[in-house]
Amino acid sequence: VKVYLRVTDKQGNQNICWMTVNVEDKIAPICADLPDMTGTCDEGHAGNGLTATDTNENGKMDETEWVDMTAEQAADFNTKYGNPDCTDNVACGGLVIEQQYQFIEKSCGIATIKRRYRAIDWDGEGRTSNWSEQTIRIESKANWSITLPADWKGTCGEEVPASTVEIINGACDLMAYEVEEKTFTSVEDACLKVVRTFTIINWCKYEAGQDAVTITRVENQHGLVTESSTITSEGYENVGKLEYVQILKLQDDTAPIITLGNVETCINSEACSETKRFAITAKDCNDAATLALNYQWILSTDGTQLATGEGSFFEATVVPKVAYEVQWTVTDNCGNTAWKKETYEFWDCKKPSPYCLNGVAIELMESGRVQVWASDIEQKRFDNCTAEDKLSFRIYHASLGDAPTDLAGVQALPEVIDFNCTTLGTQTVNLYVIDEEGNWDFCTTYVIVQDNMNACGNAQEMAVVSGTIADWKNNTVEDVMVHAMNDMQMMTQEDGQFDFGLEMYKDYTIQPEKNDRPLNGVSTFDLVLISKHILGIQQFENPYQMIAADVNGSGTITAFDMVQTRQLILNITKEFTNSPSWRFVDATYEFTTNTPMAEAYPQVTQVADLRHNMIVDFVAIKVGDVNGNARPNSLAVAEDRTTTNTFEISTEDKVLKAGETYSIAFSTKQLAEIQGYQFTLGYENLTVEKLQSGVAGIENFGLHKMEEGMITTSWNQSAVGSEQLAVGSEQGNQPVTRNSQPVTLFTIDFTAERNGKLSEQLNVLDRPTSIEAYDANGDLMDVQLTFTTPLYDQFELFQNTPNPFHDKTMIGFYLPDDSEVQLILRDETGRLLKSIKVGKKAGYNTIQLDQEELTNGFIYYQLTTKFGTQAKKMLKLK
Repeated sequence: VKVYLRVTDKQGNQNICWMTVNVEDKIAPICADLPDMTGTCDEGHAGNGLTATDTNENGKMDETEWVDMTAEQAADFNTKYGNPDCTDNVACGGLVIEQQYQFIEKSCGIATIKRRYRAIDWDGEGRTSNWSEQTIRIESKANWSITLPADWKGTCGEEVPASTVEIINGACDLMAYEVEEKTFTSVEDACLKVVRTFTIINWCKYEAGQDAVTITRVENQHGLVTESSTITSEGYENVGKLEYVQILKLQDDTAPIITLGNVETCINSEACSETKRFAITAKDCNDAATLALNYQWILSTDGTQLATGEGSFFEATVVPKVAYEVQWTVTDNCGNTAWKKETYEFWDCKKPSPYCLNGVAIELMESGRVQVWASDIEQKRFDNCTAEDKLSFRIYHASLGDAPTDLAGVQALPEVIDFNCTTLGTQTVNLYVIDEEGNWDFCTTYVIVQDNMNACGNAQEMAVVSGTIADWKNNTVEDVMVHAMNDMQMMTQEDGQFDFGLEMYKDYTIQPEKNDRPLNGVSTFDLVLISKHILGIQQFENPYQMIAADVNGSGTITAFDMVQTRQLILNITKEFTNSPSWRFVDATYEFTTNTPMAEAYPQVTQVADLRHNMIVDFVAIKVGDVNGNARPNSLAVAEDRTTTNTFEISTEDKVLKAGETYSIAFSTKQLAEIQGYQFTLGYENLTVEKLQSGVAGIENFGLHKMEEGMITTSWNQSAVGSEQLAVGSEQGNQPVTRNSQPVTLFTIDFTAERNGKLSEQLNVLDRPTSIEAYDANGDLMDVQLTFTTPLYDQFELFQNTPNPFHDKTMIGFYLPDDSEVQLILRDETGRLLKSIKVGKKAGYNTIQLDQEELTNGFIYYQLTTKFGTQAKKMLKLK
């Protein structure tokens, strides 16, 4: 600082001098201590935007853990806990106040805060006061509230409502609850009683093993709490565990509803009796009710009791023309009973089985006439109920008019037919057999009427038109109906031959016809060959294969032919839409183009002005069977189904729990080794929720038999390259390289209907879509479903099945390794009913219980293993 001195004399003369003065401050500031403070977390003291400083997690405040306060934090602390009081000897300058903190927070709002501060001198020379410390302790304070639900009383048909405890936590509180529910049936004042126990834990006060304090119920005269209530922490500040009971009651004075199942009244078995299933479904307005179902099986004519029993169904053997009566009784656990009575009478509906002689030759008598009796063309007959000597016969020839279509028409037919000179040659006749119940059936054969002794005086000249029907592999085809005239036809036998004695000098059309067993010879391998032909990879060898591939008769071979063929393989359709099962080509016809299916090839043979015996042969083509492996006759050797290689499809085995849904992926490592596959996937105790495509698209599945526990599948490669196979899928064409990595074929989401292993509930079936796969050479392979070991490592106890039960029940459980297990069963009072100790292997296991071992009512069962203990409850009915 510059200091000036001015001197003035009396005369006013002045002079000035000056000097520089250095001012020094060698005294540091001083800060007074603030008092320690205590607060509660609900006052807003805890936190203040501070972060935990216990970096080494030793629970202590170490010198290295101080953290500088922000300006906002310092202002907040100054307001809540006091301003630092710091002074300096020089009053003209300002002081800089530094503040730091340490913060350790525990649960329930409890925390400890240390604050320190110091002053720094005004001139920046570093004169600093000592640190002054302040300790602030934050304590917990209960401030919660709990709203408790009222009781409930309902009538039958209402659902027992859900209920909760509503907890409002204060700033310091950690309150939570869990609920346990017990259901009682047939109690004194209700049909169904649910006792819900809410256990409320105050984690700020709870200690292990602590007994619960029961919250008092304020009940009316009927023992029910009619309104919800709220309690607060006042009076419960130091209670760690509270318990509240809610009662829910359901009244039921309505009897169950019984619905009878359908019973087929026809007997169609080979024996004159059949086992029928009689069943009911029973529904109660109370979904939780347990129902006792009983039946009586009575001979209606005299009231004789044939059988009695329990359950919703039973099976009994019945015979025709006997009246039976079933009386059903269903009682719910509230004592309400429903009755249902039904009378049944059964009838023989199975047709008799006629067997015709394979053609009969007969000579005219001198009169130019001859009689043919029905018994003359019968080889044998059979019926399930009617004795052979009680069966009646009729014979039919086109001379009688149209063939009958009902019983009255059949009964009106004669037992004998007269043939004469106007009916020479092959005559088609039907043999009808009628049983005592009026069921009828017929077989067709032919009678060759001959006039070797010239009884007709050469009135007519005859010629024979004959031929053989064989497939393009020269195998004869049987059961082909060959027509020569509107009223003349005959069926080929195993030799595929036919012959007609026809009047000469007339015109005839010889037309073969066969439309049975459309799936004969048709498989996914045919789709493989059709696909290769369409893509130009491997052309068909002859025109008959091309005609077989054109299943819709469009004159072209396209992907739509493959679609219709696959639908037949998958059993989605039962026959080809626009084509009979077999087509026929005159054997003398020569194809002239590369598209034979588009040519007007002759499917019949026209005979103009018959003048001599003729041979007319046909080539038979099985539609859809492009590799020609259809079985054409009963003498043909069936295709050898023996295979040396196996196409393996795998999925992970699982332990299923009733009611839960599982996504099951089916994969293979051999996709590059095969050209196609087909099979039927069978399943039981599973419900299909969703089918997801993989390599196989949705179009590769038949889902029409899902209710019967079956899904059909047919898949083939869409093209074959040198390095990869292009595989069609719902997402597009995905290249599949030739390696052994697993590829997902498809995925099915199943919901389990009962506990058990997946491997016990899935398998591959040979019907309706047969089991086969085809290797790169087209050789037949077997298809096998394998299950990989599940990756389970936990013990689990399953609910018993069935539950509730009458006589027997099964308890299932899974063990990650071998273990001794102990099963303990107790009644509702805790009395020991049974104890079983046995060694069990790793995996899914069961223990069966019989009714004589247990009492009626609720039973609690507990399974102890070396992996732990689990418990469940079940219900045994009377």
